[in-house]
Amino acid sequence: MNDKKISKRLIVAALAGTMLFSFAMTGCGEDNKTDSGSKTTASGTAEIQPSEEVSVNYTPGKIIDSGTCGVKVKWELDENGLLIISGSGNMEKYDEENNSPWYDKKDDVKTLLIDKGVTDIGDYAFCNSANLTHVKINDSVTAIGEYAFQGCPGLTGITIPESVTSIERHIFSDCTGLTSITIPDSVKKIGNWAFSNCTSLKSIDVSQGNSVYCSDNGVLFNKDKTTIYSYPGGKNGEYTIPDSVTSIGDSAFYGCIGLTGVKLPEGVTKIGDSAFVSCKGLTSINIPNTVRKIQKWSFYECTALTGIVIPDSVTEIEYDSFDGCTGLTSITIPDSVTILGHSAFKGCSGLTSVTISKNVTKIDEWTFDKCTSLKEVTIPDGVTDINANAFDGCTGLMSITIPDSVTAIGNHAFKGCANLTLHGKSGSAAEAYAKENNIPFAAE
Repeated sequence: MNDKKISKRLIVAALAGTMLFSFAMTGCGEDNKTDSGSKTTASGTAEIQPSEEVSVNYTPGKIIDSGTCGVKVKWELDENGLLIISGSGNMEKYDEENNSPWYDKKDDVKTLLIDKGVTDIGDYAFCNSANLTHVKINDSVTAIGEYAFQGCPGLTGITIPESVTSIERHIFSDCTGLTSITIPDSVKKIGNWAFSNCTSLKSIDVSQGNSVYCSDNGVLFNKDKTTIYSYPGGKNGEYTIPDSVTSIGDSAFYGCIGLTGVKLPEGVTKIGDSAFVSCKGLTSINIPNTVRKIQKWSFYECTALTGIVIPDSVTEIEYDSFDGCTGLTSITIPDSVTILGHSAFKGCSGLTSVTISKNVTKIDEWTFDKCTSLKEVTIPDGVTDINANAFDGCTGLMSITIPDSVTAIGNHAFKGCANLTLHGKSGSAAEAYAKENNIPFAAE
């Protein structure tokens, strides 16, 4: 056995700044060159040889697994948690059913090096790597795939090289330890939910030369600041959106649990899908009278929101818009609204009063499902359909008045409403439904 230490230097730029890792590698016996560009000694101890230089004493152990992850791309994982992706070209794309080949050992991965020559980090490549803390991405990489680092809570920062032009959706979602990130000049696309539920993220910075995006006080906007794309999930308190903004991007405030209030400027016309999902500390927000539609999941599970005024400019409330807003106590749906999506107020267990637009023609599936505090509801004249499960689980509902304009009531529309009496005209669809389902009926 030859105990001579072979020292190599590898500089790995890691998360929150530049971190130095030294790999003091122990070699024994005759070196055998492998296809991946590493050397393996006769004893099986890995002598990993990435193209970068290393510093700081580190003794890698044996390679515990290796293989291919692209046509010309290979991977090696050593027993101390260093994962190296090397070769040339694109990595393989993975998904929830087709996992990366190291996925079963993902909890062993502590340090990641994407070596020079690799051009594309595959979808789902390193997701759910709970112990990954340091990442170095070389400047040959031009694209980072969706969900690539999703659910990596040990990451506190990461350097995106100037070569990257595209960051796909959910790339860093649920990275709860991430505190800051800088978008380089080269990036022209950032997918939705890229930083969603990053609950420690204080700042999203953008290099000044970027032609598509900019940052103001750590908040991500398009270059002319008409669209807000992402608000850091680790910021606390109230936020006033700049007057230049006309659009709230999809998932812009997703998972911002420390956000307590938002002031939207007049001129905002769009509140995007999932814009304020799980903003569990949000108690107040105004909707300007320039907004035409409240899009799906806009305020999903904003559990601290106790009231909201929907302006007369709104014509549509899409599905699941206020689903799970357990703090809402009353809601008035203005007459301007003609479309009320399914599950719009599902699970609003604190809701005691609701006024429905007289221009809505349908109460869709699950619209008021599990609104357990509702006592009585009047369906406006003009509604023709009450769809299946519309008031399912409204255990406190005692009275609902149904006009004779209603001609169809779906299955289980009032399931679980044990104390309910239906009110309506004799000979109406409401009376027929009550008889068929053994629900008390009061003719008016």
